[in-house]
Amino acid sequence: MVTDSEDGFIDVVKVESANVSEVKQLEKILPMVKAKRLYAEKGYASKDNRDILVGKCKDGIMHKAVRGQGLSKRQKQINKLISKKRWIVEQCFGTLKRIFKPASYMVKEKVEGQMRLKAICLNLLKGLNMLELSQV
Repeated sequence: MVTDSEDGFIDVVKVESANVSEVKQLEKILPMVKAKRLYAEKGYASKDNRDILVGKCKDGIMHKAVRGQGLSKRQKQINKLISKKRWIVEQCFGTLKRIFKPASYMVKEKVEGQMRLKAICLNLLKGLNMLELSQV
């Protein structure tokens, strides 16, 4: 899923088979990203993914420690700054897990359809909550 980092609304839903690693799918979803900076978790921290971002959008992928050596002080600071933006996105995923049960289907197309409906419901819920807050 791709969400905006301002309000956490879901912009894009893409489903792949369970045997396909999501962190290797960055090149496929990047054309759908409208943001100037792509924020992503440590799982996406690879040279290939960072190279894909060059010239397309700014790198907001968290740094990951390599076996035998920890993160530098600068990398820790960058991760902290990225975390301040990523919590909005993570809040979206947490709400999805809390409110909705896991996928009810096995066929990829049906799972994608169900995820799109969940995304619509979550976006409506977020919009309604924002509306209520603005009227208080």
